[in-house]
Amino acid sequence: MAAKDLIPDPHTAPPDEVVAQKDLLEQMQRTANSWLKPEREAFELYFVEGFEPEEIGMVLGVSTKHANELLVSIRRRMRETLLAQGDGRRFESNPAQANQPINSLQS
Repeated sequence: MAAKDLIPDPHTAPPDEVVAQKDLLEQMQRTANSWLKPEREAFELYFVEGFEPEEIGMVLGVSTKHANELLVSIRRRMRETLLAQGDGRRFESNPAQANQPINSLQS
């Protein structure tokens, strides 16, 4: 075994963090299933697929401003849901990550 095999890759998240992010995404998707279709679609496009607000607007047939408003609403609802369930630590401890797509956190 080479020494490089023992040194963690700084570009790869630790396995426990990857599992926690996957669990969080699944929980968020279950929550989003109860929302209206535009919010569900905006959630999936942004947090799962990594689309930008401009792209979301094009897909949904709404303005970029409206897409951004949907994302603000979604973030607020997710934060409230997670805090109510006691899982809001991610949003509270690192607010910058709260606005990143889940798939960008895994890379």
